[in-house]
Amino acid sequence: MVHWRSGAGHTRRPPPDSDRSRPPEARTDDALSVSLANVVEASRRRFVAILDEWDAPIRETPNTAHEYLELLRALFKNSATTDRIFAAAYMTGIFPIKQDKGQSAVSDFWEFSMLAPGPFAPYVGFLESDVRALCDDTGLDFGQMKHWYDGYELNEIKSVYNPYAVMRAVRARKYGSYWRYTSAADMLLTYIDLDFEGLQNDVVRLMAGEELEVETGGFKNDPALIGSRDDALTLMIHLGYLTFEEEFNGHGWARIPNAEIRTEFEKVLRQAAHLELVKLVRASDELLDRARSLDGAAVAAGVARVHDSNYAPA
Repeated sequence: MVHWRSGAGHTRRPPPDSDRSRPPEARTDDALSVSLANVVEASRRRFVAILDEWDAPIRETPNTAHEYLELLRALFKNSATTDRIFAAAYMTGIFPIKQDKGQSAVSDFWEFSMLAPGPFAPYVGFLESDVRALCDDTGLDFGQMKHWYDGYELNEIKSVYNPYAVMRAVRARKYGSYWRYTSAADMLLTYIDLDFEGLQNDVVRLMAGEELEVETGGFKNDPALIGSRDDALTLMIHLGYLTFEEEFNGHGWARIPNAEIRTEFEKVLRQAAHLELVKLVRASDELLDRARSLDGAAVAAGVARVHDSNYAPA
């Protein structure tokens, strides 16, 4: 997620070099925006704001989200001071800008997301040509790289790889999951557990390699306001657990992109042994083992149990 805002105004020319030896003096004020404006007035230079993980306070401490959004609004949506203070602002994070009380905290930003990456689509991750070049240089198996880390689709870019995982695999010379554990995994488990509109059954279908129809337009950009199956699946898309192929106006199809993410789903589900879907997944794994050992009677019994399950895919 990238947010970019370019200031509309122009500042005065900087002072001559002879004046730069004297540190500028700026009046302080209880209001941060006023203090920043005073600094700009004294220095004759506007700020460039860079916020990494801008949405961390919303994800990690949702009880302070309103105050945090009010701070952003005061800095970046104040017609009296914003253009005086900032030449530009750049923010990165997982979620799009959250709506607060019916309005966006910082609506003047250009926003690029996993659902609408725009011109940033080729730069979200490694492209297939990048990974092929890495494999040629290191002697690693391109087929394994594709199996483990490919699968994200962003507009016309049909093969986008997880760059963090690819580089970890290159350095370790070992394929596997290098997905970075965050609170997002706990969040994922919470919403699977709530089983919105049969979400648990949908997760079984995803694990089986199916695609799911999703409507992303209703998501309010806040994990605390998840209220439907589509909201939960849209959250998974933003978190990187699913990839999304849009057909029209936020409607499209989602699926698990690769073996790395499938492994992460399995890890999450192991923490929820009480869920019926976990029992079904484990039964399916056991059924596969029985099939490999050519145990016909056990396979027949296993198929019958899956057929009778309430969680069997339609």
